[in-house]
Amino acid sequence: MSTLRSGPADMSRRAFLGLMRGTVIAADDAKKLQELTVKTHYGDQWSGVENATLTYGFHAVPLPPKDGQHAEVIVGAMGGSSSHPVVLGMIDRRHRPKDWQPGEVGLHDDQGQQVRITRDGVVITAPEGKTIKQVIGGVTFTLSKDGLDVTGGRITHDGKHIDGTHTHTNVQPGAGNTGEPN
Repeated sequence: MSTLRSGPADMSRRAFLGLMRGTVIAADDAKKLQELTVKTHYGDQWSGVENATLTYGFHAVPLPPKDGQHAEVIVGAMGGSSSHPVVLGMIDRRHRPKDWQPGEVGLHDDQGQQVRITRDGVVITAPEGKTIKQVIGGVTFTLSKDGLDVTGGRITHDGKHIDGTHTHTNVQPGAGNTGEPN
């Protein structure tokens, strides 16, 4: 026969153990739900902690520790029991963008790449050496420090094709007159 644990000492212990701060030691992104190895500030280290911070449509894999710095987590012990810890929140102070305006949202990574919805519009940022690529069906737009490259599809401006199908008419060889473009 089991004893019901409901005394004041048990309740306060469960409340105390209900939420903990911790750091990410490693991530396993191959599972159906990402699992983390977490070290809590109480000194416990847990493996296989489910990361419940991954909202549908968004995904992130935390960076491993470097130079003694880690991504940080809030761990909830379901029912106050350390047998089923779950990550409820995660942040990496090493790479968090700062000084955004109220209401702005965005995505960012550790390389300085950002998609930021500002008060004035959407800003996509890529540091030097990186590209911004948009793929729509068989058409790829690549923006880099060298300019814009479009692969596939057809480019039209004001109803005139200005892509690889573009030709000139009224070309008079040697006259220096290329005529009007099609």
